[in-house]
Amino acid sequence: MKKSIIYTALLFAFLHFNNASKGQNQLLIKSIVYDVPIYSASYYPENEGVEVWVNNNLEPSKRCFLQQNIINKVVNGKLEVYNELGKKLSKTEVDKILVSKDTILRSRWEPPYSTYDTVLDVVMPSYRINYLRFHESWYYDMKSFKIKKVISEYAPLIVNLIESGSYKVGDRIPLFWIKCGNKILKTDEIVLLSDLISSTSSFISSEKNLEPARYTCISISNDTINRLNYLSSLLTSASNGSVKVKGWMAIENFYDFTFDTVIEMKPSEVDEFLNARHNVVTNKIERINENDMEGIVFFEKWYINKRTMEIQKKIVTVKPYLPSFDDTWKYRGNRCVFELLFMKPFRCF
Repeated sequence: MKKSIIYTALLFAFLHFNNASKGQNQLLIKSIVYDVPIYSASYYPENEGVEVWVNNNLEPSKRCFLQQNIINKVVNGKLEVYNELGKKLSKTEVDKILVSKDTILRSRWEPPYSTYDTVLDVVMPSYRINYLRFHESWYYDMKSFKIKKVISEYAPLIVNLIESGSYKVGDRIPLFWIKCGNKILKTDEIVLLSDLISSTSSFISSEKNLEPARYTCISISNDTINRLNYLSSLLTSASNGSVKVKGWMAIENFYDFTFDTVIEMKPSEVDEFLNARHNVVTNKIERINENDMEGIVFFEKWYINKRTMEIQKKIVTVKPYLPSFDDTWKYRGNRCVFELLFMKPFRCF
């Protein structure tokens, strides 16, 4: 009898754990490739030369550490890198990407002090890396709606800026790909890269990023049903109070965040917000739903392995957003609905 009770208890515990695990690892997006700025020139002329958050997504010291270590390790053959097809690049192929030839004129030290040409190997400056392109899979917890990003690889990008109307648009060129997901990682080799990285992940894939703040997604798998289910459940849970949410400005950015407490939104406030969308075409007030959502704004902690340069992410906040337009349907920016905060509020200074 006692054995039967024990077996029943163990079976119940196993099923409970198994169901909980399944609930925590629901597939959201099987494959997504998108860009994150680590230092980017302003896209808006009125912000030219102004130091704003989006231009400094990584603190200077951390950014230089990342940029310089990637270049140094790859050039010195201490880090394996791959092309877009997953083929390992040889030393010769790496040199074609990162090393260029430069000729300088020198004078001899002895009479008649004649001049001669000297060819030098010049390594690409690390500061040219302005973006990282991530290839990831996303999973989420059905209860808390927290998202987990599993990085399979990432590529450092260089940007060649060109003028396009009111925007400065750049062709983002991947140098090579760095594999992640190595299970043999020594804990003492992993360090915190940054406390709060701002990342806007659009669900709309665009070949030409004419509006960089809106289109950040390079490619995405056909997971529309998963995304709509996630967003629908999140909006419903926030409006009925099943999940606690904050105002979408709870953490605006790392440097401006000085609140000791973050005020939670009441379910009635969420419901009021969702019922206040003005349709400029029909001139009617409509309710915001999952089909209106265009993507998610994240704040994340980034960790990096100093030896392998693998990056891991920990989600701090999730902000679903919809695009905002004026009466002429000109894009005016992203409008976040609310914010899910997965950490205690703090003062950054």
